[in-house]
Amino acid sequence: MSTDEAIRQLIREELASWVNSVPAEPELITVDEAAKLCGVSKSVIYGLAKDAATNSFPSVRLGTKIIHIDKRRLSRWIQAGGLAE
Repeated sequence: MSTDEAIRQLIREELASWVNSVPAEPELITVDEAAKLCGVSKSVIYGLAKDAATNSFPSVRLGTKIIHIDKRRLSRWIQAGGLAE
């Protein structure tokens, strides 16, 4: 293998590694779905989303009224203890 071929192969491997490390698109769920998943009321989810800046709740506001929750980040948030300190 020539030096040029070796460099090309190394670049291909590095690009493949980088592409595989890019996180997947978020899976956004509705407030209703998040409430069912967590076993709480929708008002609890709305309250958590309202205070997301201080409690790190993984909500995403789409426009002025629509709120969705990133399902993967919600799972990690719960595993990390949620609001428990």
